[in-house]
Amino acid sequence: MRHITAIGWTGAFGLLLALGAGATVPVRSGPYYVIETRDRSRVSALLTFDVQCPDFTASEWRAFAAIAPELPSQFNVRTSLDPPGVPVRERGPLGRRLLMARVPVVERQLRSVLPLQATYEATLRARTLRRVEEPPPGPRARLTVAERAQFLAERGDFDWKQERFRSWLKQEGLERQPDEVDVDFARRVFLHLRGRASYDFQEEMDRRASVVCQDGKSDCGGLSTLYGSVLRAGRVPARTLYGRWAMSATEGEKINETPYYQWHVKSEFFAEGVGWVPVDLAAGIVFDRTPNGLLFFGFDSGEFITFHLDSNWAIETELFGVKTMHNLQGLAWWARGQGNVKSATIKEGWTVKTLPTP
Repeated sequence: MRHITAIGWTGAFGLLLALGAGATVPVRSGPYYVIETRDRSRVSALLTFDVQCPDFTASEWRAFAAIAPELPSQFNVRTSLDPPGVPVRERGPLGRRLLMARVPVVERQLRSVLPLQATYEATLRARTLRRVEEPPPGPRARLTVAERAQFLAERGDFDWKQERFRSWLKQEGLERQPDEVDVDFARRVFLHLRGRASYDFQEEMDRRASVVCQDGKSDCGGLSTLYGSVLRAGRVPARTLYGRWAMSATEGEKINETPYYQWHVKSEFFAEGVGWVPVDLAAGIVFDRTPNGLLFFGFDSGEFITFHLDSNWAIETELFGVKTMHNLQGLAWWARGQGNVKSATIKEGWTVKTLPTP
């Protein structure tokens, strides 16, 4: 089934806000944009984390899983954790939701081993940005003042107010021009970064935009954050989507000798009057060989499960106060007890199946 979920025009509305309600602005006669969506599939994904701590004896555990949000790309979302968890919120500014499991050690086997499972179920949607010549009927998509502020903010990896980032922005010619509407600006930035940046993955990386812009390379998380930071600097709301591909992990698959379990990061920007527009800069750099280079701009195949928005978590562990984590594409855990957890190992699994549609 195909829908038009958001419609609009990114022209004189922005100028009207800038100049004031009483100002005279030129009438724009297109182009206009729509986002077409199509329900792709309903999936159930099982994420397993078997934690083993041979040099540690636990007295109690805490385990956490991100609660997957409702988004334009996924709806009717359900998240569960085993052992069962209760809903809590992180202490960071986004207040993202988690499930927290309190696991006392009442059985001998739990002293050094904690088996965890999280299940993510969602109906996924494919989305495509289309250009049309006539203004579509219906209301324009807009964000609230609070929502705009949330996804324009400088925080965590989105450190776009840093001097070295601002200098790089000016040097690369990526400052927004006065006559650039949201989609045009976002497209120009995408093509610029696709042509200049490169993909690189290491287990430990600094993904702050101020670092990635100087390095000229990063993985999907760093590239998506760099893209979103340029847009935020240009007053276009943007966010990163952390999750995993909606397909089972392949046994033995690795990236740079690191076992790969289908994790990935994409981004979205909000075009006034249009809605959240999907972008995958890393895929554009690695896979797109088309003449215009826009295969992954304004397109989402509907094969991705988003666990949470943006990076940089602040989690109240109850055992050791607030601890920070970069992201929650996996499961987080802390344990109180005796011994050393540095030798801990995790056996991970990611299995996805398609569910019958109602």
